[in-house]
Amino acid sequence: MIQRPRGTRDFLPDEMEKRRHYEGILRDTAKTFGFREIATPIFEESELFILRSGPNVLKELYAFKDKGDREIALRPEMTAP
Repeated sequence: MIQRPRGTRDFLPDEMEKRRHYEGILRDTAKTFGFREIATPIFEESELFILRSGPNVLKELYAFKDKGDREIALRPEMTAP
């Protein structure tokens, strides 16, 4: 049987409805104070994370070489340093 990777979870429709509701409240509150939303890529060159957090961060990231032989890493979730 295929299982979700450890540390992940599914959000079912009722949970998603609640999440979207609270996200909307947070988004509206941030907008009230002049904040604007941005979206960043799901992956970046590994060097960005190394510069920000040190070389040991690669042990905690999913990194790979792309076709251009660049070291790429998936962006960590937002609680990572």
